[in-house]
Amino acid sequence: MVISLTILGVVVLLVGGVAARYLFRTLQKGRLGLYWLTAEVVALLGGLGLGAVLFTLRYHYSPTIRIIGFPFPAAFLELHSGYWDDYGGPLTLPAMLGNFLVGLLAPQIILAPLVWIGWRRSREV
Repeated sequence: MVISLTILGVVVLLVGGVAARYLFRTLQKGRLGLYWLTAEVVALLGGLGLGAVLFTLRYHYSPTIRIIGFPFPAAFLELHSGYWDDYGGPLTLPAMLGNFLVGLLAPQIILAPLVWIGWRRSREV
């Protein structure tokens, strides 16, 4: 399960990067109207919020193991003698940054096709 979530995270990072690049270039060229510019601001604010949630999300993998971070596991907590022991490592910080970026870029994946369709329709009229 953890491996499939990590693959999902990498896919969201790649596709989200392409979508964000498309939106940024479209914005630079002045093709976005006020409606789409407002939608982009809302998507960025929503992405910041989602990134903050994914950055700190904790979930149970088993009754004695918790994972911090989604979709990239940043740290593991294991229950020993009534206390949660923390297992982090050199990939904890990159995983947490990746989780934040997944949250930031996820709304861009939704917005980019909508902008593209809207721009195509406005050219046809």
